[in-house]
Amino acid sequence: MHINYFCIMDRVSINHIIEEFSRELGFCAYGSAQYAKLDSDMEYLKSYLSKGFNGDMNYLERNADKRHDPALLMEGTKSILCFLAQYNRAPEFPKDYPRVASYATGEDYHEVLRGKLHMIAGRIKEYLPGVRYRAFTDSAPLFERSWARRSGLGFVGKNTMLINKEFGVRTFIGIIITDADLSVKKEEIASACGSCKRCIEACPTGALSEEYVLDARRCISYLTIESKRKRSDEPFNPDTRGYIFGCDICIDACPWSRKGNVSPITEFVPVVERVVRSRGEWLEMDNSRFDSLFSGTPFMRAGLDKIKDNITADGIQNQSRG
Repeated sequence: MHINYFCIMDRVSINHIIEEFSRELGFCAYGSAQYAKLDSDMEYLKSYLSKGFNGDMNYLERNADKRHDPALLMEGTKSILCFLAQYNRAPEFPKDYPRVASYATGEDYHEVLRGKLHMIAGRIKEYLPGVRYRAFTDSAPLFERSWARRSGLGFVGKNTMLINKEFGVRTFIGIIITDADLSVKKEEIASACGSCKRCIEACPTGALSEEYVLDARRCISYLTIESKRKRSDEPFNPDTRGYIFGCDICIDACPWSRKGNVSPITEFVPVVERVVRSRGEWLEMDNSRFDSLFSGTPFMRAGLDKIKDNITADGIQNQSRG
């Protein structure tokens, strides 16, 4: 017979169990927040969309109501549980080799972390039989960084990324929404950017033209991954500084990026021989080879044709610089 331990354990104790188990699974930090509608974030999103800063990412507009109210993702939501997982720095790329973002050098974080989140939910069910939940990692319309901030896991920097004072900038956010009342209030962490504007000054494309605002249309990560257009058809087609998938420039410029960056999750160990390739190697690759190398990695989101187009555009930009 299963005993409902919640009857004899307080909320703090259960959160301690969740935190300890999440660390066993490789997460570096955990926090929880009480369900609420995020009115101020919704107003920010409306302003963001009205300026067209989302580019072709129309899904931000389609699911805005769910971002505002997590209960639309699961009726009866009472708590939002947030977890951080570190990823490693990218390996060194030889001069003139195409570069890729650090987060993409291991396995696909969506699949890796979603499995771990379901394991955590399974542990919660041992203490709360019948509890309902949903688990997400950058895969649902949620204001993930806002929930992580509300959970006491960090502050949102001028580069619009979550920054944890112990583990830095290179973190993924995993979220479990549940109908169990598990939230334990933590003090929200005030912004520690101060007068620093290194991310804004380092961004070569002007995507960070304002503090805490990212114009995706000018962002190297958006241009090399999310946009479905050919680079020659982009309204803004800036120099991507050798990046063909994602970008680390504003992250590397941030002083907080010196924190953390060594992940205990083995799936996130950079696979150097897979990602460090010359332009010729990339351009000669066929779909069969690409699939065998990159199945189960973030590269599948862009696909080989997109990556080749990025390499070609980068080559043209290099010629113009010369």
